[in-house]
Amino acid sequence: MGTEIGAYFRRCGSNAHWKVLDFNRSLDYISYNRMHRSKPVYRPAPIKMIKTILGVANRTHLIHASLRLVSSMCVILLLAGCIQQEDAEDAAESQKAQEQDSVQRGGVYRYPLMNNPITLDPVYVQDQYGLPVVRQLFEGLVQFGPYLTVLPALAETWQVDNAGRTYRFFLRPDARFHNGHAVTAEDAIFSIRRLLRVNPPPTILPQLLKIEGAGAYRDHQSDGIRGLKHINDHEFTVTLIEPHVPFLTALGMYQAAIVPKLEIENNEKKFGRSPVGSDRESASPGPWCSSRTTS
Repeated sequence: MGTEIGAYFRRCGSNAHWKVLDFNRSLDYISYNRMHRSKPVYRPAPIKMIKTILGVANRTHLIHASLRLVSSMCVILLLAGCIQQEDAEDAAESQKAQEQDSVQRGGVYRYPLMNNPITLDPVYVQDQYGLPVVRQLFEGLVQFGPYLTVLPALAETWQVDNAGRTYRFFLRPDARFHNGHAVTAEDAIFSIRRLLRVNPPPTILPQLLKIEGAGAYRDHQSDGIRGLKHINDHEFTVTLIEPHVPFLTALGMYQAAIVPKLEIENNEKKFGRSPVGSDRESASPGPWCSSRTTS
């Protein structure tokens, strides 16, 4: 009898991932085991399982009526308890997943470095230790998407005119530096102009030299760059000597990050040790801002 019922549920449970092991000879208890299963999980309906168990018990004439009643009630209680336990486990796992997915604002992230970076000023960073920090602190006019497409960053949008020679950038009105000051067109023009005279020269210098007057400015033959024009606090234009598609891509590199003009002019050397990054949202600086560096 016990072997027959146990064998029946082993066959039915091959796809349902449930298995009743056996009845012992005295029918005092039932051993139950939930087998290992992988998602997606198919869970049999409890009512259907109970009806199946009762049907098997009724068709087994060797079981006394009272024993059939006792065994059926044991199965019902065991199934109900296991189902409730599984529901509780699923609810706990779901709540844990929601907590992990939720965004936690604030706090301090300490990032250990294998060596001290020479500087955290984007235009001078060339070592592998400062590069990941700079990428977390600063933003440029544009950024790269998952498939290396050029996407807006501090520039909310831009227009290309004059047969591909003129770019008109519109800065986000809520963009802020980590010192609370607004990111302005003057800061953006200053950041691009600064790249043209920095030594050692950045890797994106060939693209920047496509700006009208950039070559003369780099050679100290001119104090201004006629290709950079300030429109207002949130708009400026860049005019090239000829259409050059890689120019916009160059503005997404870490060297082209927008830096605060006043901070650089006040103390450029200090800026390399205590950088002031930027963020496109004024609600909260970040995602990361520098607090201090320790040796």
